[in-house]
Amino acid sequence: TYAVMGNHFHLLIRVPLREKFIRRFRDAETEGQDFGGHDEEKLMEHLKLLYSEAYLAQLRAELELMKSLKTKAMAALYEKTMQGYYRRFCRMENFMKELKERFTRWFNKAHGRQGTLWQSRYQSVLVQDGAALRTMAAYIDLNPLRAGLVEDPKDYRWCGYAEAVGGSKRARRGLCRTLGIPIDDWDGDKNEKRDEKRKAREKKVEGRVLYRRLLLTDGLEQSREEMKKTEDGKVQRIRVKTRHGFDRKRALTELEQGTMLSRHDLVRCRVRYLSEGIAVGSEEFVKEAYESRQEWFGAKERGKEREFRKLPLKKSHLCCLRDLRGRMIE
Repeated sequence: TYAVMGNHFHLLIRVPLREKFIRRFRDAETEGQDFGGHDEEKLMEHLKLLYSEAYLAQLRAELELMKSLKTKAMAALYEKTMQGYYRRFCRMENFMKELKERFTRWFNKAHGRQGTLWQSRYQSVLVQDGAALRTMAAYIDLNPLRAGLVEDPKDYRWCGYAEAVGGSKRARRGLCRTLGIPIDDWDGDKNEKRDEKRKAREKKVEGRVLYRRLLLTDGLEQSREEMKKTEDGKVQRIRVKTRHGFDRKRALTELEQGTMLSRHDLVRCRVRYLSEGIAVGSEEFVKEAYESRQEWFGAKERGKEREFRKLPLKKSHLCCLRDLRGRMIE
């Protein structure tokens, strides 16, 4: 899922395994031969997502020239060219660089402006499947609500949840992955028309209902009681809103009208745990992330014994890799 805000954006994405992804562009029949081992047509089809027809025509011409000369030097150059594209696949830094640069160029041209849109580097957090993934998805889709831009994230045009509610299969597929259910379970009524056998089974709660409940519970507005003097000198106890969110009365009414309450914990994390925690998940997941990704850390940090911090959340076993106790969390 995603949320595009006024001066920043959030993306929750699944990065494919690079070795497995590259196999789709390999040709086993020509493996080991000069100018062999690559499926050029599949690669060109994939590169259409990013490059213009003119660029691809030039690339095709260059590859054909290399193959026509049939020398060892040209074979080495051909292999180097193909590997250059493979090295860029499934890499966050390449993805973010292309996305930010291309969007900025388009936006500047469309609005007659110059300069950068995004002033700081992106931050990335590795997220475990299950509770951590659902928590992160809800945090992202609730961004426009927390910012006070809308009263319901379904009304915000630039987030994944609103796109899913609007009927986008791609957006629904993404949210179903966060819930760990097939996309056919997003809408139970439509699914039952396809599969009559389901009527004989216990009816499952639709994905759209599950995710809606997750947003409602995680996105309740927050307030505190304060004492205030009135004009006649009396002291009154009033509630002051401290954080934008769903209207509490309306949200609880909507939850109570459902067939069953969500089993998701009421998780309300402050921004830093989900944006700067480096890795979020179970203690085993965070430990494995630390041990297998030493390149993320400076020389002084590599190999150090680390104590993985549990997020102080009710009924939660989530941990993060960075110690962020300096900030409050609710």
